[in-house]
Amino acid sequence: DERRQAAVDLSDEYAGQRDQVKADMKALEEHLNITIDAQKEEIAEMGSRLEARQAEIDRLEQALAKSDASLEERTAQVAELEDALENHNTSLQDKLRESEERFISSNVHRAESRAIKQ
Repeated sequence: DERRQAAVDLSDEYAGQRDQVKADMKALEEHLNITIDAQKEEIAEMGSRLEARQAEIDRLEQALAKSDASLEERTAQVAELEDALENHNTSLQDKLRESEERFISSNVHRAESRAIKQ
């Protein structure tokens, strides 16, 4: 009888522990599900922020490419203007030299004419 009672008590204790383990497992599973759901939401938010940052990076890269193209175009324009200015300066120097030569030639001619008249 005592053995039977001890077996029943042991069986009841085992059943109680088993029920407690099941309850603990269920609570742990619920906690893990809540944690997993929260992490999924956090990952989704990080993904959205990452997409927004990538879009901003793409926009900035496009703006930089346009700026680079504009800078290259302006650099080419400046080079063209420098060439035109150099050509114009050379032309003015040539005209100045020709004017000086004509002036000198004219003065020499006048001096010769005066010398002949005298």
